[in-house]
Amino acid sequence: MLVRAIMTPERHLTTLQPSQSLEEALEKINQLGYLSLPVVKNDRFIGYISSLYIYEKYIESGEETMSEFLRSNRIEDFVDTSVKPVVDSMYVEEAAKAFFESNMRFIPIVNHAGVFQGILTQKALFELITKVYGLEDDKIVIYAQEFVGMLKRITDVLERMDVNITNIAKYDTETLGVQEISLRITGADIHDVVRRLEEKGIKVREVVPAKKAQ
Repeated sequence: MLVRAIMTPERHLTTLQPSQSLEEALEKINQLGYLSLPVVKNDRFIGYISSLYIYEKYIESGEETMSEFLRSNRIEDFVDTSVKPVVDSMYVEEAAKAFFESNMRFIPIVNHAGVFQGILTQKALFELITKVYGLEDDKIVIYAQEFVGMLKRITDVLERMDVNITNIAKYDTETLGVQEISLRITGADIHDVVRRLEEKGIKVREVVPAKKAQ
């Protein structure tokens, strides 16, 4: 999946111009309840400005009143340009890596011409991961010495029960070659699934029922 599919488009965002005052920036940030906002000029992403950075710079300035500091300074002199945009044709997996490297709450998205398209937020990325990997579905964990053979035995049972597998993950326990097989499933009562598996000699080590919607 490409980042453009889950980004928040520019038309749904509040952005700031470099020529605006810090007073306007702080007012807008506080009004919306955000920590920072993108700064855009001529359809190009310039950077972002945060309320924390504004407060820090006010303290460093030595100005007697904050109101005067905010009115007399422009965003362009305080914008953080360290976060680099990614193209909208980037895969979501690559964008996830960019999040770890930037430690930002959002990543700016541009097209191949460099025109600002929107932002990808951590929330949007995590919601996608939750959906794709079935993190809200029932979970069972089984240990096995031999992954392929055990997986076939498990899927044979689940197929007969019309159970849907939403995710399968394998982890090396680093103990005597034992593999941990974690499955997310839907379509049947998890306790019935566990009972049927154990009737076939498959020991279920962990059971995590799906979280009920609030």
